[in-house]
Amino acid sequence: VAFMFFQLHQAVHLALHEPDQARRIARNELHTRFALISFQSANTEPASEPDTFKFMPCSLKNIYEFCSRLGKLSASDRQHTVFCVSPQQLGRDVFLIGCWLMVRFSLDWRRVYDCFQPMHDLLGCVVGYQNVDVLSCWSAV
Repeated sequence: VAFMFFQLHQAVHLALHEPDQARRIARNELHTRFALISFQSANTEPASEPDTFKFMPCSLKNIYEFCSRLGKLSASDRQHTVFCVSPQQLGRDVFLIGCWLMVRFSLDWRRVYDCFQPMHDLLGCVVGYQNVDVLSCWSAV
């Protein structure tokens, strides 16, 4: 498995690993307190089929529930947040993280896209239902 751990924005990081491996990598990379957010428990619905590049647009309810759950974690500004993303739900998870970045840090969709710069090649492949992609959905939010 390729080493996929990178900073998205300020104290926000992304790990494309299983939770245990992501936790070990975060400890080695950050050397500080962090909250590990695993999408195995954070998603409101599981993916219907395991396809790395599948993306189904979420409802506003899904976005609201996701952002609300993260808001309740009450992480301090000094604590890092590490999102542990499953390759099977890459499109959906990245979309929800991007929405949270917009809400939490008041970023527009272009800045969110720039946060995911290390993943631009993968994001270009994430096209979903009726050719709606992650960027189109972020720009609509």
